[in-house]
Amino acid sequence: MPKQKELTPQQREFVKEYVTNGRNAQKAAISAGYSASYAKNRTTALLNNDFVAEAILRYSHRAAVDVDLTVGKILRGIIKNAEDAHAEGKFGDSTKAWELLGKHMGLFTDKTQVDLTSSDGAVTAPGVVFIVPDNNRSYVKPSCKEESVEARDG
Repeated sequence: MPKQKELTPQQREFVKEYVTNGRNAQKAAISAGYSASYAKNRTTALLNNDFVAEAILRYSHRAAVDVDLTVGKILRGIIKNAEDAHAEGKFGDSTKAWELLGKHMGLFTDKTQVDLTSSDGAVTAPGVVFIVPDNNRSYVKPSCKEESVEARDG
């Protein structure tokens, strides 16, 4: 099979549909003319295609520019909505807006990312370090097989 050099017309249509329909890959694939079976089983491969992924980024950026959408504009809008909702006594709406801002700033994390690579790029796995900000202590579990956890002041 020859290497792909550019998007096919169907892939171009998929990109447009994907960006404009709220990033629902199955719906975008069907709208672009792919079969329902393909849409159900192969959209991940389509999204992982380098040409498609790059086109999605370009199209998304162009769409944002077309409507003058910037991070600052979005954040200012959320802040205004939070303040207006609070002033109107709509505390649930106000809280949701503040929550969105907090998520943007990384205040609420549901996952912990651990980097196990050393400065030379080699993977190191002698232990996993968890930093607990409130008391500045790190907890190291030397290996997955050991049960004890050592606490160190840091």
